[in-house]
Amino acid sequence: MFRLAFLAPKALWILLIAAMTVSPTARGQDADRKADRAAFLRAERALKSGDRPTFETLRGHLRDYPLYPYLRFAELGDPQAASDAAIETFLAEYPDTHLAERLRAAYVKRLAQAGRWGDLARIYREEDDSVERRCLYLRALNETGAADQVLVAARLEPLWLKPSPQPEACDPLFAAWRAQGGLTGDLVWRRIRLALETGELELARHLGTWLPATERPWLDYGLAVLARPARVLEPPPEPARADGQASTPPSARANAQNRARPSTPAGANPAPPHLAAAILAIGIVKLAGVQPEQAALALTTHAPTLELDPLAWDRAHAAVGQALTPIDGPRGLAIWDRMAAHEKNLEAQERRLRAGIGQRDWARVAEWVRRMPDQMEKRDRWLYWQGRAEAALGQDMAARESFAAAAGQRSLWGLLAADRLGLPYPLASRPVPAEPERLGRLATATALVRIRELQRLGRDADMRREWRTLTRDLEAPDLRAAATLAAGLGWHDQAIFTLARTDYWDDLELRFPLAYRDLVADQAWQTGLPEDWIYGVIRQESVFNPTVASQAGALGLMQLMPGTAKELAVAGGEPAPGRAAILEPERNITLGSTYLARMRDRFGHPALATAAYNAGPHRVARWLPEACTEADLWIVAIPFAETSGYVERVLAYRIIYRARLGLEPGRLSELLPPIPGS
Repeated sequence: MFRLAFLAPKALWILLIAAMTVSPTARGQDADRKADRAAFLRAERALKSGDRPTFETLRGHLRDYPLYPYLRFAELGDPQAASDAAIETFLAEYPDTHLAERLRAAYVKRLAQAGRWGDLARIYREEDDSVERRCLYLRALNETGAADQVLVAARLEPLWLKPSPQPEACDPLFAAWRAQGGLTGDLVWRRIRLALETGELELARHLGTWLPATERPWLDYGLAVLARPARVLEPPPEPARADGQASTPPSARANAQNRARPSTPAGANPAPPHLAAAILAIGIVKLAGVQPEQAALALTTHAPTLELDPLAWDRAHAAVGQALTPIDGPRGLAIWDRMAAHEKNLEAQERRLRAGIGQRDWARVAEWVRRMPDQMEKRDRWLYWQGRAEAALGQDMAARESFAAAAGQRSLWGLLAADRLGLPYPLASRPVPAEPERLGRLATATALVRIRELQRLGRDADMRREWRTLTRDLEAPDLRAAATLAAGLGWHDQAIFTLARTDYWDDLELRFPLAYRDLVADQAWQTGLPEDWIYGVIRQESVFNPTVASQAGALGLMQLMPGTAKELAVAGGEPAPGRAAILEPERNITLGSTYLARMRDRFGHPALATAAYNAGPHRVARWLPEACTEADLWIVAIPFAETSGYVERVLAYRIIYRARLGLEPGRLSELLPPIPGS
């Protein structure tokens, strides 16, 4: 057995190459592997064309080929028509493939449709993250006599408390839970609340049929408020109680009593605690978006009721504070000031701090950061702004302490904090500690051999599915080894994502690769853009995945929209590229660099140009300050959180890439002169 010593980078790569090139089949069989690869492709074509004799002949010669399971899977055809024996044989023989996961998913649905609950429970795997299949599995357990294990809150509440409709497969499970008495009225209202807060009105109406008549006026009121936000200024409902008397919103004492009592089944009285506060908050949030002054009035009017639910209180105050601050800064910040600081509203706290910075209310900014819980958000970004606030208040010693606490991070704010103190940047790369034994075991694993074959065949989607299956259940030491192997395959995005799962951030060579170096250098020369800027954009946009496509349709390494790519190509005297051409690394980097240079020429400032690359030049033109503004203040004030984060990361990546390119990193603050007013 290997002694578990860590390897120097050079020795590690030697081991890596040896492990991945010297396999049980021996190096001399590489020619056979090429022949097998060609035979595999012919077998696939034969099966598709219905030439079974040729397929079976070729398949018989490919039993030792790594992608043989793919032929067996293709041979099964439609899982709904394949025999049980064939399916279960495949699942038993190839359990470590993503093909087995696909087949098992189809088989579970087939067994459910046939009511074969015992077989379903036997074949299901707990790691399946599909909500539909998990519901089918739990139903199978229930149907086979395990209700005491299934109809319990620990298993069903995570499935139930979702703001969107769940698959129909869950309905029988929820019905059984309700009949048993576990799905209480409080749980029904908690889900209604989620549905109302996220605008899932049809779901809310459906769930309302599960309420007793005495509680439905509250739902009707919530729906009316969402349809006409000003309705929140009117008195809330007072539904009739079971005894025919009027019922007022639950008091704080009543809420405490209700919380102390055991939960009651759906249909019981009284209405669940905090209901009035939750629904009023929903209305105030909606009203704040259209009539901030009226929303502020509603906030005052309903303050006693909102106090019954801290989350509702915070949600309402955050909405009104955000809407009112641009109109009346002091009033808006005073409303923001009434919001609490805890782990459940970190996003709202961030918006509050941005509002305070925008108003240059440094006393509030410093105090609000001090109130924040000790989470990631406080480690660099907001410690920097706490330091900025303290410096503006003349609290120099405190400011230095805040900057020093932030300066160890390789974020925009950590680097700017280091600049404030004249400290060096933490840019030393410490290679991931990969153990030789783990590297060797993973490098020769059957799954990785399959992945390498899929890579040679250009089957990116299957590669990624296999990688996900391979790494899904690995512990941190094996994940670090897997990340190292992925980097060796040139599969940089998966190397980066896999390493991130271990919270190891200091291997800058792995996390910030110099892939496509010649192409980047050429475009830097052609456009006059620094190489680090192009690399920073690629790292942020695609993490070096050349085939990635966003939901919006952006393509490739630099995430070009097809329309933009066409316009750039035509302007350069070239034919409009199709999807395949846009995905080509050379074309993508060329067009992406051209567009980035265009943004640089238009705006003249790295922060503005980077923001324009992400959000478009028209938006950035609207965001220009009226007066000259420090760059950090402009970045934190960008209205789109996505774009603000994008600019932060690209600028930080530029500094890291300067070091990776062997350049003098310089100081980030030198890249960010004040932004001139419009």
